[in-house]
Amino acid sequence: MKNRGFTLIEIIITIVILGIIGVFSFSFFGYLTRTYTMMESKRTVHQEAVYALERISRELRDAKEVIINSNVLQFERANPTGQDSNKFVKFYKSGTDLYRDSASDSGFTTNTTHNVIARNVSSFTVSPDGAPLASDTIIDISISITRGETQSYSTRICPKNYSDSGTCTFTGRSFGGCYEDKIN
Repeated sequence: MKNRGFTLIEIIITIVILGIIGVFSFSFFGYLTRTYTMMESKRTVHQEAVYALERISRELRDAKEVIINSNVLQFERANPTGQDSNKFVKFYKSGTDLYRDSASDSGFTTNTTHNVIARNVSSFTVSPDGAPLASDTIIDISISITRGETQSYSTRICPKNYSDSGTCTFTGRSFGGCYEDKIN
């Protein structure tokens, strides 16, 4: 009769091979999990920065008069919306938050709203400085958000709703036919 079974050497070799395969598998899944977590964090920062820049860009394109002073962007909107009937808007960084204020008056004393539109902001720059800017001025805006590492985003905007000559009347959201997107 022949004995059936495995020798001690065969069992040890099998355990070693399975151990090596297990180490590689667990390190692969650990790396995959770290990569996913890092990308999720970057995606969140990216979405927040893009939202802030898109919000500023859309509102700035509807500006009648723009004033930039020490990275504080303030303007009068040509067309208040149903959600916010205030005519004056201001974007600025305070601490690590980016704020959007709106008010009925340019001094921001009447009917004022105060909202955070981005958090963990390490820098917010707007250029060029001026009060008020010329109607054909291209405005550069950049924002950096730090959450683990710093990610920076920037855009250029040319407000096209200025009414220097008085030829345009702004009624409704059609901007009196004076609206134009400018891509640089």
